Amino acid sequence: MIEMRLRISRTGEKIRRTDALFVDAIQTRSSLLTALIVVTLCIWGSSTGHVWFVAGIMVVGALSYFFGIVIALLGGLAFTCIELFAAAIPHMQASVIFMEITGYIMITWLGYRHKEQKELQQEHIQQQQFVSHSDQVIPWSVTNEVRTSLAAVRFLLFPLDTDEQKDATLEKATAELSRLEHLFNEMEQDKLKEANQETTIH
Repeated sequence: MIEMRLRISRTGEKIRRTDALFVDAIQTRSSLLTALIVVTLCIWGSSTGHVWFVAGIMVVGALSYFFGIVIALLGGLAFTCIELFAAAIPHMQASVIFMEITGYIMITWLGYRHKEQKELQQEHIQQQQFVSHSDQVIPWSVTNEVRTSLAAVRFLLFPLDTDEQKDATLEKATAELSRLEHLFNEMEQDKLKEANQETTIH
């Protein structure tokens, strides 16, 4: 009985994992699948003489990108009505109407998703620029403070260094402080050179 329950639970876990993988694959490739369906519908429309449908796909996609889903869907409905009443196709089949409406819905979704992804990329770029700018600004203010503190400590130790009985540890500490101060001075000079070069370029 216990083994049966374990097998059922393991089978259920495998099914859940398979479902999760399937849903993840659909979500990550939904835009590609939608684009392939739209291209297939456009090929069908051009080969069967539905010129209004092919033109409508391009216009509805642009409307979705620039004005949103609702305006694009209204545009798709308008193109369907034009093809029904103004394009001299009095006996248009229901299956054809369904395919065209499906195409308009899919291109609307593609245009909206494309705009959404572009906005997300721009936000990501702005965040990276902000982070990199913060990384450049904060450490340099800290560097300035550390350099000032090192100079103060070195000057405090300097009178002790002039004593006749020099301590080897004190000499090493003074030398190390001088070295660090010199290092920070070089870093600051390099930063000033980079800033001057950027100013010259701009």
